Amino acid sequence: MGLLALVASALGRARDLLLAQTLPSCWSEDGRGWQQLLFESDSAGTYASCEGLMLIADFCRATADCDHKDLVKQVWDKHLVPTVDTGVTVQTAEQEKIRRTSLSTSTKLSRWLEAFHSCGRPDASANLAHQVETRLRTKFFTNGGFTYVEDQSTPSLLATAEAVVALHQCGQTAPDESIDLLLNWLASANISASAEFTQRARGLVSLWACSCIDEGLAPIDSARAKAVLTRFGGETHLHDIYDEHFSSREFGFDDYYSTNLWLLYGQSIVNLCRKGHLSQEWMQSIVGRIRDIASSVLSNGYFPSPKHGGIRFWEHYQAIHLLCDFLIEARKHESDYAGSYMYIKPTHFHKTNIPVEDDLITVLMPFGPEWSEDVYDAIQAAAQAKGFRVWRSDQESLDDNIVQTIWENINRAKVVVADCTGKNPNVFYELGIAHTLGKRVFICSQSADDIPFDLKSIRYFLYSLVPKKAFAQLGDNLQKFLGSI
Repeated sequence: MGLLALVASALGRARDLLLAQTLPSCWSEDGRGWQQLLFESDSAGTYASCEGLMLIADFCRATADCDHKDLVKQVWDKHLVPTVDTGVTVQTAEQEKIRRTSLSTSTKLSRWLEAFHSCGRPDASANLAHQVETRLRTKFFTNGGFTYVEDQSTPSLLATAEAVVALHQCGQTAPDESIDLLLNWLASANISASAEFTQRARGLVSLWACSCIDEGLAPIDSARAKAVLTRFGGETHLHDIYDEHFSSREFGFDDYYSTNLWLLYGQSIVNLCRKGHLSQEWMQSIVGRIRDIASSVLSNGYFPSPKHGGIRFWEHYQAIHLLCDFLIEARKHESDYAGSYMYIKPTHFHKTNIPVEDDLITVLMPFGPEWSEDVYDAIQAAAQAKGFRVWRSDQESLDDNIVQTIWENINRAKVVVADCTGKNPNVFYELGIAHTLGKRVFICSQSADDIPFDLKSIRYFLYSLVPKKAFAQLGDNLQKFLGSI
C-alpha cells in the first residue's frame, strides 16, 4: 500500500473508532463526549471531548468526511457548553467537579477555545467563548506567560504554548509578551546532546507553538529552528514524553500535563513546510515514522501510547492530528510520495529521522594522499560559490564513533561528493550508504580505472591535477551539478 493510501486508511479506522466509542455526559441524557482513558471510563471529560471535536474537524479537512453534525451538537451543546457555562445550574457532585477543574485550569480553557473554533465558532456560543477567553487572559496570565492555575506565580512552558496557540486558533491575538517569552525560550534553550532533557524540550515546545501561529513566524531565526529540529531528529523517539506537574491548594487538585515530543517535532516540520519555512526534504525525513504511526493506527484503531501502552487520548489526538496535516501537505506534492518507499532500520546506526540540511555537502574522499587537500579546497570553493558548506569526516574531533558521525552527515547532506580516486574502500562503503538513502551524488575520480564496473552506468566526472586548467574543470563541473539541483 502506498504511503498516502496507508495514512488515509489509518485515518478512516481512527474515525470509525472515535464515532463508536463516545461516552455519556454528566450534564444530559443525550450529551456525549470522550475521556482520556477511553476504554476505562464511563463518562465524558473535558480535554478528550474537546480533542474529539478537533479530530472530527481534522477528518473533514483531510478526508472530506464532514457528515457528523448531530454528534458535534451532542458533544458541544450538551456537554462542553454546560461544562463552562455558569448560567447552567450544577446539580450533582460530578458536575461540580468537572466545572471546577475546567474553569480553574488554563489548558482546559485553551482546549475549549480550540474546540469552539473546530465547531465553526457557533454564534450561540460566541458570548460564552468571549467569557472563556477573558477568563484565560485575566486569571492565568502573569509575568509574560500563562500558568496552569490561578495561584501559580511562574509561567509554565506548556500552559503558555497551549494558550498562545488556542488564542490564535480562535482568531484572537495572543499577548505580545507571551510570544516574546516563547521566542526567548526558543533562543535560550540548550539543545546540545549533553543538555538536560527539560532544556531541550523547552526549545522544541517553543518552536512548535511558534510554528502554529502567524505572529510567531517572522521573528523565528531560521538557523535556530533548524538546529532545534536537527538535534531532535537524531535524539527524539516516540516514547519521549515531557510532563509538567501542577497543583492548586485553592481548588484542591494535583495533576500533570503531558506532550509527546516526537509528535510535536513532526507537527513542527509539517507546519513550517506548509508555511514555506522548510523544504519538502524535511517532510520526507519523517516518512518512515509517519508510516509506523499510520500502520499502528490502522491495526488498532487508535495510536497506542509507546510509553504507557493502551490509549491516552491526548497522545492519540496528537498522532491523528499529525497524520491529517501530513496527508494534506503531502497531497500538494503527491508525486514525491506516490511511489514505493524502502524504509530503512539500520542495525549499526542508532540515529534515524535525520532532517536534510539544504546547504550541506558531505564529502567522501581519502584524506591521506598529498593531493587530497588541494582537491578538497577546490570542492569547497565550488560549493561556497553556489551557497553550500562542506563537511568531511577528518573535521570531526569530538565523537569517538566516527562511522556514526559519517552516517548522520550523509543523512543531513543535500548533496554528497564522492572522490573514488585510489579505490578507497571507506569511500565505496559510504557511497553505498548515500545511494541507498537516495542522495544526489557527484562522483569524480582522477582515473576511469578507479570507477568500478557497477558504477560506470552512473554519470561520473574525471579530472586531472595538472595542468591548472584541467584541474579547474573539477570545480566547474561541480558548480554545474549543483546548479542543476
